[in-house]
Amino acid sequence: MTISLVIITRNEERNIERCILSAHGIADEILVVDSGSSDCTAAIARNCGARVIYREWKGYADQKNAANSFCTCDYILSLDADEALSDALRSELLNIKTKLQGVYRINRLTNYCGKWIKHSGWFPDYHVRLFPREGMRWEGSLVHERPVFPGSPLVSTLKGPLYHYSYYSVIEHRQRADYYSTLKAKELFLSGKSASFLKPLLSGVFRWLSMFLFKLGFLDGRAGLSIATVSAASNYFKYGELRRLHKLSHTRPLRVIAISRTDSIGDVVLTLPMAGIIKSQWPDCRIVFIGKTYTESVIRACRNIDDFFNFDEWRSLDEARQVTMLRGLKADAIIHVFPQPALARAAARAGIPVRIGNGRRVIHWFTCNKLPWFSRKHSLLHESQLNIRLLKPLLMPWRLSLQQIPPLYGMQAPEQVFPEVDSQLAAGKSLIILHPGSRGSAVEWGISNFAVLCGLFDLSRYVIAITGTSAERSLIDELEFPWQKSGVIDLMGKLSLSAFIALLNRANFVVAASTGPLHIASAMGKNVVGLYSPKRPIWPERWAPVGDKASWISASEHPSPGETLDIRPNDVYALIESRLFPETDNINRP
Repeated sequence: MTISLVIITRNEERNIERCILSAHGIADEILVVDSGSSDCTAAIARNCGARVIYREWKGYADQKNAANSFCTCDYILSLDADEALSDALRSELLNIKTKLQGVYRINRLTNYCGKWIKHSGWFPDYHVRLFPREGMRWEGSLVHERPVFPGSPLVSTLKGPLYHYSYYSVIEHRQRADYYSTLKAKELFLSGKSASFLKPLLSGVFRWLSMFLFKLGFLDGRAGLSIATVSAASNYFKYGELRRLHKLSHTRPLRVIAISRTDSIGDVVLTLPMAGIIKSQWPDCRIVFIGKTYTESVIRACRNIDDFFNFDEWRSLDEARQVTMLRGLKADAIIHVFPQPALARAAARAGIPVRIGNGRRVIHWFTCNKLPWFSRKHSLLHESQLNIRLLKPLLMPWRLSLQQIPPLYGMQAPEQVFPEVDSQLAAGKSLIILHPGSRGSAVEWGISNFAVLCGLFDLSRYVIAITGTSAERSLIDELEFPWQKSGVIDLMGKLSLSAFIALLNRANFVVAASTGPLHIASAMGKNVVGLYSPKRPIWPERWAPVGDKASWISASEHPSPGETLDIRPNDVYALIESRLFPETDNINRP
């Protein structure tokens, strides 16, 4: 008998090699069906001997059925990318390979944040993973898929465990649990199910007691406590989300909503998904974004924003005219993402019916009537996720995973011609944008490191654009930064923000610290690498770029005063090369 190893993937570069190598010597064919990874998953899989097929994602069951159809062997071994065969399971499979019959179920042993879980309801955990190719199909809902076989095949149980490397951190567990809870709540809602007022609380409490006490989770120590707590919170959220969906279905959409974010460009970009969420639920709602003059071009580049309200012009008026100007918006609601006491007071005096602000800000106690309560400084969530929490009073989706955010940006670059750059791109070169400065908004990597990185690129394959402000350019000139050569274009201080957005949209890769340009490029779906300090709360967990092709590198420690991030230019260059030029000659695109 021959066996095909089948794995469906998307952005699984940290797992895929372990999974494939564990099946070497057992699988006669290795097939990876990828739904558009932006990391090195496909390249790693090919290097391990896999045939990689690209297929657009249409759901778990549909993807697995398609994967099975590409197989040529007698049996299929279906694994997830975060799974691997144990030595005991490998030996067992080798012994029975020539006499396979029926289907085989395998017991998964899960590794949670470095600890093997033997209780908590996670073990034993049996799944049918080895079965004949002919006649089998996957069926399932939004969340779970199950194998269906013709007739009543013999089901045998293998003794060796299947290792499951599930979560590398508690926050990863929490975010993926929230994602599945959202899908399950949607499934329940579409099937006509509802939840009582007490259902979220009772369900969460019962889940915690069940996993930590009745299923002996306490024997798994701190990991068992984390599993029970996250699972309980997930159950609570699932039924809370179901209740939200029912309430939203009976709520009249608001006509005009104002979103106020009056700080930096990067902060504004990470606020734009709020508009995307509102538009997804209430497409006809008019969204007005209140921002500073220098962020206007970014805000106007978002197709989900209908109007820009200039905060700088507004605050130059006397109080009476400020109130009149806000009344002119005819807003049904205002969301204070970045607290501005004067704006909050004026919005209350203007009589805007729904006024939302973080309950941890004292000014909002007296000016807002909806007060979501959460801490930004001490949260483990990303800034974009924290912003979205302010949508809870509007019955909008408010607990999203980072993977759900990129489609919500709605960024579209203006059209602009760059003759010097475009001629190089027409010659087949890749555009790399290096943005050395940060206007003081981030820990710096340093001009010298950008200089070394610039020198690593082969200018027969790349064109390098150096960007930044006029002030940053003057500092670099003083240091005699060596970029005056063919193939390196100095655009510092030469571009308006609108033109810069258009240039970022042409880039093949953008390198910057935690700055606005990094987030703009990421929001437009470009390859980016952000350079970060590991210190909270400026660490990448809070401020990393969020996008389908976003990546980041963190220094090993926060630099001392006057020092720069200790990140090797060679590591940045290697990451860029691996993203832009993975081997692609044997990716099949049916």
